[in-house]
Amino acid sequence: MYKACAESNNLIKNEVNMVKDLKKILLTEYEVCEILNLNVSSLQRERCNGTGIPYVKLGRRVRYKIEDIEKYIKANTFGGHRYD
Repeated sequence: MYKACAESNNLIKNEVNMVKDLKKILLTEYEVCEILNLNVSSLQRERCNGTGIPYVKLGRRVRYKIEDIEKYIKANTFGGHRYD
């Protein structure tokens, strides 16, 4: 019985960790603006125009994937300068 309870607790912990990981993957528009040093209205305008960073709609909420932000930065980086 103790083993079944421990397994159940492990499953719950795994689910909680998955939710925490998902929160780290998806960012709000305010978090993205802070990272990119943008104004929220600029990000919203680019979204409405179909330009800018791809986004995810969850009901009425808008979220951005970290991997999409990284791809957007790489695609918009010009020059081969290294600043080591």
